[in-house]
Amino acid sequence: MDVVRRGQRLQITAFTHRAYDLGRRREFEKYAATTSYGSSEYEKRYPESWTLIYYQGGGAMMQIEEHFQEFPVLETARTRLRKISYADQEDMYSYCRSPIVSRYTVWDTHQSLEDTKAFIEFVLNRYDIQKVGPWGIEHKQEKKLIGSCSFVSWDNRNKRAELGYVLSNKYWNQGYMTEVIRRVLEFGFNELGLVRIEARCHVDNIGSARVMEKTGMRFEGILRRHIWAKGAFQDVKLYSIIKDEFASELEEGPAIS
Repeated sequence: MDVVRRGQRLQITAFTHRAYDLGRRREFEKYAATTSYGSSEYEKRYPESWTLIYYQGGGAMMQIEEHFQEFPVLETARTRLRKISYADQEDMYSYCRSPIVSRYTVWDTHQSLEDTKAFIEFVLNRYDIQKVGPWGIEHKQEKKLIGSCSFVSWDNRNKRAELGYVLSNKYWNQGYMTEVIRRVLEFGFNELGLVRIEARCHVDNIGSARVMEKTGMRFEGILRRHIWAKGAFQDVKLYSIIKDEFASELEEGPAIS
């Protein structure tokens, strides 16, 4: 636990790992802002799995989930990143049925529209329960879903997250995913306050690795036998970018908001 003192008072924001209890949280914050007790006293009074984050200065330190209470819609020059819905079923199935698209993914090729419907149900449930669900990538001109992108995991305490993405093979090698990832990196660093964003891909997935490199991510190494997928343990490449590198690493102008 990191503590920064400002005079005789500790400025504090607290978040729970369980379902939000905003009343309890506000009570906690009011108590924390008016006392000079040490962290052990906070924990005795508020024992229910709180993560205590001490920081210098005012303002709120938000969890990623809170930024998605109202789902953030993002845009790039050619795409709109928004919630996925049942209306996207046909578009999603058109690329999820392709063995080329699913070759290096952890999920299997969709065999029917029912497979796609089941996945969309999972996504909608994630919006409701976990909040941080995937962005559907909508082609602005064609008004259709061409892929998705999301923070597949995140660590609020250490301000890092992992990206995952998929794109219809009809739009490969045209800069679409690079455009989308740059916008999501911008959002992650500037709006979510992340310090590190990483992504992984199968060691043979040259196209995905190229996307990461074009967006400024740096290759960190190979995680050997890191995941179990499609009946075998798979090696994956790990890439990352940190906030300090973000502005200087971009080779093109920033995506529009």
